[in-house]
Amino acid sequence: MKKIIPLFLMLLVFLAGCEQKEVPIKLPDLTNMTIVELETLLSNSSIDFEVVEENDFNKPDGIFVNYEAHAINDEIETDELVTVIVNIHRLPDLTGKSESEIIQLFDTIGIDIQTVFDEGNNDFDNLTWSGYEEYNVGDKISELNTDTVTIKIAINSTTVLPDLEGLNIYQIKKELNASFIQFKFEYFEDDLKEMDTFYEYLDYQAGDMIDDDIIVTVKLYSNSFVENEVGLFISKFWDNEGKNKAIEIYNPTDSTINLSDYSIAVLANGSLIPSYSIPLDGQIDSNGTFILTNPEGNREILLKSDQSSTQFVFDGNDVIQLRYKNGTYIDIISTIGSSVFSLTNELYVRQPEVTVGNRNFNFKSWDEYVPTYVSPFGTHPFSRPESFDMDLSYLGREFGHALGGMVKVTLVTTTDGDTAEFTPGFESNARIRFLGVDTPETHPIVQPLGLEAKAFTRSLLESATDIYLQSDPNTASVDTYGRHLGFVWTDGQLVNYLLVRNGFSDNMLTSETKLVYNNRYIYRWFQDAEQYAIENELGIHKP
Repeated sequence: MKKIIPLFLMLLVFLAGCEQKEVPIKLPDLTNMTIVELETLLSNSSIDFEVVEENDFNKPDGIFVNYEAHAINDEIETDELVTVIVNIHRLPDLTGKSESEIIQLFDTIGIDIQTVFDEGNNDFDNLTWSGYEEYNVGDKISELNTDTVTIKIAINSTTVLPDLEGLNIYQIKKELNASFIQFKFEYFEDDLKEMDTFYEYLDYQAGDMIDDDIIVTVKLYSNSFVENEVGLFISKFWDNEGKNKAIEIYNPTDSTINLSDYSIAVLANGSLIPSYSIPLDGQIDSNGTFILTNPEGNREILLKSDQSSTQFVFDGNDVIQLRYKNGTYIDIISTIGSSVFSLTNELYVRQPEVTVGNRNFNFKSWDEYVPTYVSPFGTHPFSRPESFDMDLSYLGREFGHALGGMVKVTLVTTTDGDTAEFTPGFESNARIRFLGVDTPETHPIVQPLGLEAKAFTRSLLESATDIYLQSDPNTASVDTYGRHLGFVWTDGQLVNYLLVRNGFSDNMLTSETKLVYNNRYIYRWFQDAEQYAIENELGIHKP
């Protein structure tokens, strides 16, 4: 009997141990659960847990994110603490962020931002967030009683002068304007330095604090040679499809010029500094030309080429500069900082009166030709033709033909400065409305110069021996009123063009009209006609 008692005690101890060993708990799937839902589930599951918040605007508000150190269905002990991550949208600390960055941040959760300026606040960087109005950092967004949050943007009463070392005038303007710094420029001449680059602040240094009402003087380098009245310049610029690119440089001086001191720089897509540069190699004789091409261009231009570079690739929104050895550009095509496609798919020829490059692009000093016309390369000066003739090749096709057509007619009556009736086929509602012009009206009211424009057109039509009507294959031949749309030729003269040149209408033609005369698009002729009328203050252009 004495032996039975110890065995019985051992059995009790074993059974007690079995009762204390518990089954592990699996962590439940809390996906898309709110805080209340997950707290209820975890509490009912006898799981010891804590909730930790994160604030991610790219995730839903108030929803389970993940377990911190565990995964769904992990087995845990009953006494093990589980950390649950929940996303709670709260107003964040936005120190250092600009208004645009803040707007972009709040756009993701559909909250509008309203801005007020916090003037005189120097505790935050200028033009950055300095706090919320009516709310505080950490406030729950779900508890805000508005769909619009007002943020404060610091406006410093003092500003730090930025470091402008190595920047050019365009970069400097951008930098100072961004900080709302008032400034003016003065120049210090040094021909060894690039023109219009930073020299120094007058009376200040980078990093100095200045008051908002201070006008800072920024000194830039200048060069004496940019004032020359005669010097190398870009005389032709050719941009055609693919690798058909070329420029021509002309030497109007009395001496041969070695080009080793010069380069061509290209500023792509609105860049303020060169994207790449091509050093020039060779020389230009007095009154001679030098042509730079891409070696993959067409054969006709390559036969004229003096230097080729596969790097020489650009398009209609790139800037091209002729630069001197110190980096100063002495001539330019297009406008620095602009990325608008404007100079493309044509041959541009500098007008004969130009004798030196221009650091400010002047489109009026160029004439334009169709991109297939490369004959002018290698010859300069090159004079623009003064007139153009009617193209009788259209006579073989009826008016309104898909390729454009031309018919001979007889005048019935002149309706207005830009409208007339002809026979056969262009009477009454089917009369001709002149393309490219819009003269002052004579009906139902008489506008200024309306009668004069009508008299001018009538004189040309009534005195003509031959009248031809021509349709444009690139535009509709009939308008919504049933009127025909076209060009009117009288004895070889284009009436539409003469109306613009004499100031009876603005130029209404666009680049959509691709008719070509004397190797120039007709809309270019109309642009020149309008410019002539403006310069001579004719008709509607009188001051």
